[in-house]
Amino acid sequence: TFGIIRGSIDDKVIILGNHRDSRRPGASDSIRGAAALIEVVRSFATAYRAGWRPRQTIMFVSWEGAETGQVGSEPWIASHLPWLRKTAVAYLNVVVAAAGSEFQVKATPLLQNVVHRA
Repeated sequence: TFGIIRGSIDDKVIILGNHRDSRRPGASDSIRGAAALIEVVRSFATAYRAGWRPRQTIMFVSWEGAETGQVGSEPWIASHLPWLRKTAVAYLNVVVAAAGSEFQVKATPLLQNVVHRA
């Protein structure tokens, strides 16, 4: 599943994604990530309808088959690798988005600081 909001800088892409699974142990974490990603997409859509446009293109993806050998994402990545190397700025993985009572971010130190400041 893919969705795209074109930015004014079309040759750079930020990708927000998650995986979906229907098999244990991946079913519960993927549904929480999918729900969170849907809410993120809904928020971006509301802003877009109000006239907001991103500087960089934003791509939303939801992969199937993470618990069965990454059969959703790996073939797509392999076939788009040159394009990804040239244009991808970041991939933000939305997984286990709601668990427990604390806000936690797992990312590179620079990105983690950006998220905590936001």
